[in-house]
Amino acid sequence: MSKFAPRATQSLFVAGALAGACALFGGAIAYAEEPGTTLPDWFVQERAASGDKGYPSLDDIPEAPSAKTDPAYWQAFQAEVLAAGAQMRASARATPAPSNAAVDAEAFRNGALEDIEDTRQRY
Repeated sequence: MSKFAPRATQSLFVAGALAGACALFGGAIAYAEEPGTTLPDWFVQERAASGDKGYPSLDDIPEAPSAKTDPAYWQAFQAEVLAAGAQMRASARATPAPSNAAVDAEAFRNGALEDIEDTRQRY
């Protein structure tokens, strides 16, 4: 017999564990929400107090859209958004920085090359 072959006790343990897990799982499924299962009294009282009738009926869904369609509302909303945009654009933080991209890029490149050369000289 190979020394890597599983022992009979290991196989029996695994088979027993699987059978036990299946039995527990099956029992949980069988117990869940059986039609004859009684609900706790506190749950029944809460359900009655809230007027809960289970799932809502699709017939209770309104046909008409419930969104605001009043033009005056949307005109006031648009004016509010435009005023906020104007206030944001008037802020000093909204102005772009001056662009000297070519000069700044060249200065950055030269500074980086100097730093690299200094590092090379030190080590």
